[in-house]
Amino acid sequence: MSMFNSNPKSTATPGPLDLAPKSASSAVDLAPRPASPQPQPAPSYQPTQRTVSGVIGPRMVIKGNIEFEGELLIQGKVQGDISSSPDSKGTLVIEEKAEVEGNVNVPVIKVGGVLRGDVASTELLHITSSGSIEGPVRYNNLQLESGSSVAGSLSPEFKAKPRSTT
Repeated sequence: MSMFNSNPKSTATPGPLDLAPKSASSAVDLAPRPASPQPQPAPSYQPTQRTVSGVIGPRMVIKGNIEFEGELLIQGKVQGDISSSPDSKGTLVIEEKAEVEGNVNVPVIKVGGVLRGDVASTELLHITSSGSIEGPVRYNNLQLESGSSVAGSLSPEFKAKPRSTT
């Protein structure tokens, strides 16, 4: 019987906090009792890779610079520079109808919309079939899908330098 049970005719065994004897002649049992099973939390969403840390929705216009960690998803418009430190393993996703005007310096960039400005990607730059970049691009690894466009220079500047054997 729980100490909060209001049913006096309950025949349940005493709980861990119920130390009163059932009758005057019975002894108090102070032996520890197993804890009642705790309810299990509902399963939560566990992403397999990165977690989206910010979303700029399709009807949003942001004017100003953005610094972030994690993954930033752009569906609307951004007028300003976007950056993420190389240590943060930041990922920028510019979706198909999105537009970005500004310099972008992010380790991983996926462009499905329009990006106008200087671009620096230290890990991976992926331009989808609907994506376009207008401006100079510095990259480590580059993936171009058929139909993508780049109006500017492409420079593989972040490639690892070969080791000298001497």
